[in-house]
Amino acid sequence: MIDVGKKLRWLLPTLVMVAALFRLPGLQDVPPLLNQDEASRGYDAWCLLETGADRHGQRWPFFLQSFGPGDYTAALTTYLTMPFVAWLGPSATAMRLPDALFGIATVLLLFIWLRRQADLATALLAAFVLALDPWHIALCRTAHESGFTPFFLVLALMALYFAGLLPDSVAGSAGERSNSSTDEAKTTGEFPWRRAAWGVVGGMAIGGHAWAYPATRLFTPLFCLAIAGLYLRGYITAWKSGSFRKVFASAFAGLVIGAAPLWMTAIRHPEHLAARAQATLLFHQDLSAMEIVGGFFANYAANLHPRYWFIQADEMSGASIPNVGQHLVILSPIWLIGIFRILSTCRRSRWARLMVAWFLLYPVPAALCADWNPHPMRTVAGIVLFPIVAAIGGQWLMFRLASLTQLARQLVFVVTGLFFFVNVGFFADAYFRRFPAVAEAGYQSGLVRAMAYVAERPEADFVVVTNWSNQPYIYALLLEPIAPKDLKRSPAVTCEGPRGFHQVLAVGRYLFVPSDPKHFPEAERRFRALLGGLPAESEGYLIETEQAAYFEDPRTVFRSRNADAVGSDRPCYVVRRWNPNAESPDE
Repeated sequence: MIDVGKKLRWLLPTLVMVAALFRLPGLQDVPPLLNQDEASRGYDAWCLLETGADRHGQRWPFFLQSFGPGDYTAALTTYLTMPFVAWLGPSATAMRLPDALFGIATVLLLFIWLRRQADLATALLAAFVLALDPWHIALCRTAHESGFTPFFLVLALMALYFAGLLPDSVAGSAGERSNSSTDEAKTTGEFPWRRAAWGVVGGMAIGGHAWAYPATRLFTPLFCLAIAGLYLRGYITAWKSGSFRKVFASAFAGLVIGAAPLWMTAIRHPEHLAARAQATLLFHQDLSAMEIVGGFFANYAANLHPRYWFIQADEMSGASIPNVGQHLVILSPIWLIGIFRILSTCRRSRWARLMVAWFLLYPVPAALCADWNPHPMRTVAGIVLFPIVAAIGGQWLMFRLASLTQLARQLVFVVTGLFFFVNVGFFADAYFRRFPAVAEAGYQSGLVRAMAYVAERPEADFVVVTNWSNQPYIYALLLEPIAPKDLKRSPAVTCEGPRGFHQVLAVGRYLFVPSDPKHFPEAERRFRALLGGLPAESEGYLIETEQAAYFEDPRTVFRSRNADAVGSDRPCYVVRRWNPNAESPDE
């Protein structure tokens, strides 16, 4: 192993600042604002602050009903967002800032863990790779709950290592790295109270990782079973120590506490744990057994495709960052070296076998789903693995380069550094400059701008919003704004919708055209009744798209600016004045 030395330890705060530089600035603008899921989480955080209940009236729930009985999400990340909404108000920055800060903290925790688990060089390299990883950066700049999960996973692994419960710190085997005096102290019972405290933290972090997001809810128990299977003999040997049993019990207690929202929900409302399963899992589609098996392996392979990793990947909205993969392509050689290094040491190293198990398991949640593959959120458990593997390969390569002459090493470092900074610059340009226009449709930016326009004009008696949109009522709640206490006094008018989602027909002065009137005629009937109930003298706005006008040609007063630069297939939203008694809607 290469000893980087004390002179280079200043790199850590530099890497944390680099991580912050790519995650904090311009959260209001990049990515575009606001995806409906982000808006939902932010408004519920506001509701919990103001009323102690979510927007559906559930007091301090473990799972939030987002857009209907088929769409429940874990409340953990909403609770973590509440202080920021209290500080900054229900803004996009307040909703996205927690994800960004937890992402920066993940870079720091990864270094702290690997500094002890491996060595200083590997820790610095892994933190460096994660700080500049496109997949992690893009996810941390949203308010999606999956962006929090890498933090909980790294915290869990770090805490369990410090507790003496990670495999290589329990009982070393031939050929494995051991921290000699430190590991011996852990197994002989020195400072058991510290180890017990870390055990509690580790157990609670595992519970948080499982609670936060459906994909990690499946991955976490599989990963824990893999750890138990790989290191069972070490745990059995260590069980003879009374201090080990105490630490193990403390970790189990932490897990019970951390996972309490899951097992309590499983007892009271089991349908909330996997509410989206009916709409997403292969098992719930109209498929034969062979089609399910084939679909699983096809999805699994898609999530491991090199092109997806290094050339072109999707962001949370489904839009692609132009010509950018999940990871920097310049790092692909050291990632391959890391894979070979891990595989070559599997027989003698449990740490290497843990990496292999991790690699095999993280695509499973995405592969089980039918609707979107490869998937950048359902494979989120693999985000931290790539920097670790790349760091192992990079550390080995640095060791080999040490045998070259000084001039040769300098030449290699200059050329590599040049290509690296070109790659980082290309990603930064693609994400911060070009991506916002590409992603506007996925984030419904045109709709947000149109609704912001009418929100600033309270003189309109009503606003009718097109059905060419995804849950537009959540934007009305935030942009009007409709305060949580006002919503509690006058709740939204809802009706059954497709795939377990509600169709909100009215909230405040807003009316929403039903999204699927053909299959849900009751929603169409109720909407027509609401429209017909408007006072004869009322006058308001229509928010439509130029591609699909639902009413006769009223006067356009606002046109969203997004469509021209992006392409004709993107909806351009317009705002039109309309008097419902002057002309009848198209049938």
